[in-house]
Amino acid sequence: MPKRLLERPVHHSPHGASCSGQAFLDTWFLQFSYSNGVEIPKQGLSTWFISDDAVAQAVKEAVEIGYRHVNTAQAYENECGVGEGIRDCGVARQNIK
Repeated sequence: MPKRLLERPVHHSPHGASCSGQAFLDTWFLQFSYSNGVEIPKQGLSTWFISDDAVAQAVKEAVEIGYRHVNTAQAYENECGVGEGIRDCGVARQNIK
C-alpha cells in the first residue's frame, strides 16, 4: 500500500497540548459566511507547492479524511492534478468548495 500523503489533522495549541476529541471536531465543521450567502469550510487543503503529478492523490486523501475546501490558484500550476483529484475523489463536485 502506498504511503498516505495526509493524515487526519490533530489540533496543536500554542501551549503544546493537542487534542483530537470533540472540541477539535466541532471546529472542523465551522464555515466562513460571505455577504452573498455563500459558505465555505474554515478548514481547507492548500495545494500551493504540491506538484501537479502529486496533487491529485493529495486531494483524494484530503477528501477521504473530511476536507471539503480545496484552495487552488492558477499560479500554483497544478490545476490539472487538482481537477483530477476532485473528479476521482468520490464526492460530488458541488460538495467541494
